[in-house]
Amino acid sequence: MSKKQQREKTIFAFFQQCEPNFAGTTVTCVPGNDPPDFVCTDINGRRIGIELGEWLNEQQMKSGKEREALEKSFMDAIQSEKTSHPQNIGTVWLGPKAMTPLKPADQDDFRRELYDQVQQVDREWHTNKEVNGPQGYHQTDFSGYPTLQKYFGVLVFKPVCVLAQPSGFPWILFRPHGGAYSSQSAIDALSALMQKKIPKYVGLRQKEQLSELYLIAYFDQGLFYNTPYDTIGIGFSKIADICRTWLAANRGQFDKVFVFDSTGDGKVEQIL
Repeated sequence: MSKKQQREKTIFAFFQQCEPNFAGTTVTCVPGNDPPDFVCTDINGRRIGIELGEWLNEQQMKSGKEREALEKSFMDAIQSEKTSHPQNIGTVWLGPKAMTPLKPADQDDFRRELYDQVQQVDREWHTNKEVNGPQGYHQTDFSGYPTLQKYFGVLVFKPVCVLAQPSGFPWILFRPHGGAYSSQSAIDALSALMQKKIPKYVGLRQKEQLSELYLIAYFDQGLFYNTPYDTIGIGFSKIADICRTWLAANRGQFDKVFVFDSTGDGKVEQIL
């Protein structure tokens, strides 16, 4: 079983837990021939095909995974959670020049130069005129530290009285991700999924001897790699309503369509 199939098996099992009466009767489900992903059979032998599709902004996921790989390459080398932060510095934020992961050949020099730089800034903290109170110190000159200069454009040193990480947690790390966003990118991603799925599966009922065919559009990896879908005035139910209007004119081959947030406690809305 592939990773994708294993993940979909887990997601579909959670969907059944959240929406046990999704078929309107008790059913037994097994993996299908892809398509459909699963086939459910009721006590009368009626066969229901289940097709899953992930609600995901692919471009955001690609960028997110690139950023994840970049950050991991540096964090694996730094391992600041294994050391204590210095007397005056509670946290150091890393500002890379580009999306270039740390090369294995540079790991030792990078780690040595980084900790040397941190110790130098800490020693000069109270005499450094560029230290700006709670804002700390933004360093952009890495003269004498060629490996640091190769990868980073800025290091932000936050004073211990403002932002100190607890013992055992990384205190040299990348700045938390954030910024403005809207629900539109998530809505567009769901729309793209529907446009992909609705025209498909002509003839699948006959081929697989299905009485009905359902679609489950599930939200999963988007929790980690996409901006949130919920904003002020737009949440899960509102997005389900938007999707309902799309499918009113053309539901394709599907008898039922569900939108499923498989993160957290799970949320389900039946669209059709």
